[in-house]
Amino acid sequence: MKYKAKFNRKQQTAMASVFGYGSKDDIKQALQELIPQLNQGLRTYGYYSNKLLRFIVDMENGLINMPKSLPFKVFGLGNGKLPFHTFSTLALSTCPFKGACADYCYTLNSWRNPAAFFRQAFNTYVLRFHPHLIAESFQLLPNNSTLRLYVDGDFDSLKTLRFWMDLLKDRPDVRAYGYSKSLPFFDQLGQGYEWPKNYQLNISSGGVSTPELIEKIKLLPVYRGKFLSLDAGKDGADYKENSKPYRLAVRKAAKALGINKLFVCPGNCGSCLPKGGHACGMPEFKGITVGIGIH
Repeated sequence: MKYKAKFNRKQQTAMASVFGYGSKDDIKQALQELIPQLNQGLRTYGYYSNKLLRFIVDMENGLINMPKSLPFKVFGLGNGKLPFHTFSTLALSTCPFKGACADYCYTLNSWRNPAAFFRQAFNTYVLRFHPHLIAESFQLLPNNSTLRLYVDGDFDSLKTLRFWMDLLKDRPDVRAYGYSKSLPFFDQLGQGYEWPKNYQLNISSGGVSTPELIEKIKLLPVYRGKFLSLDAGKDGADYKENSKPYRLAVRKAAKALGINKLFVCPGNCGSCLPKGGHACGMPEFKGITVGIGIH
């Protein structure tokens, strides 16, 4: 019987956990054990996992120290759905305050693409062990870039949050925004910290938080508003055409939660406002709840 290689969701989640919590040696060993299996039949996965392992070994040997020599790009440049620069890490293992969102996390579907999984793994590894490479890559972003910070994953520690906020202050021309459930870290960094003026925080639903904590976060200068994923049925799951049934279904789901004023996300960043604007990154939309149907 011919051996059939696999790298299923359970294995991917286990590997993500190693990258999120394991030591350098744990990560290297996990890749070394996985690669022979991937090379049996999942050759694209095998290619990218080998590429990542070579990078880790080269880093140990001091052979890599410049962003241009990295095997993956730290920052992506989006597509029609997300026409901005992006940064991601592996979901779940970098989301310490995840809650119900773990059951419908859309990023897990992207792991079917080996380049996406191992690029997120690469960013997770570099952020934990070699953050200077991220800082140097950040300085290479084009002037006046828009950056969605964490398309996948989240701030995994107070240290990571401070790292990014300090970095953004070095490039006030970069307009950054994101969605986060790591509210305790924002609270710990707190009112006494000098927050960057070029970051907009959207409180993301589905995480573990309390009303009291949310009220404290609203006082921070980086707070823009809430971003809710709403269970709006079949019509609410079909955002692609931003149809009238979709918008009505999302508004109905919001009203059931007592939310009467809602800006409905059309699903494509950069398309909800004229001239490429996006409500989630605009300080002019401060305090306005944005909602999208779970899809």
